Order: sequence, then C-alpha cells, then structure tokens
Amino acid sequence: MTFTDTGIGMREEELDTIFKPFHQIDTGLARKHEGTGLGLSICRKIVDLMSGTIDVASKSGQGSTFTVRIPQQPGGKP
Repeated sequence: MTFTDTGIGMREEELDTIFKPFHQIDTGLARKHEGTGLGLSICRKIVDLMSGTIDVASKSGQGSTFTVRIPQQPGGKP
C-alpha cells in the first residue's frame, strides 16, 4: 500500500527520527502543526507486529510518500 500527501514534507536528515514515539519535526512553541508525535510510531509498531515494512520518501515543501508492505502469509516476506 502506498499513501501520498501534499503536506509540509521532511528533509532527508529528519527521516531517521520520525518513527520515534513523541517525536515531532517542529518543536517550537508556535508550531503550525499539532499532534502528539505518536501516529507514525504506532503505525511502525503495528506493521512490525505483522512482519511488514514501512518506508518513507519525502521532500521538504512537497509532501511525503509512505509505502507499507505486509506479507500475505504470517512469517512470510513482505
């Protein structure tokens, strides 16, 4: 499955940290985007439990594409 958005996107160096619990790219007090920083962490955990993978490609100012691969059979390759 592939999910694409046209949101704010992320820089390459930010992609390593986006799956950490409570992590947010914008940490300023006057940030424009709300949230707890748990969404992607929870997604990664669910995909991991299903023996799958989740990958992201993103460009700042252009949006992001997330690709989720889940094996058809438990314990199989995604």
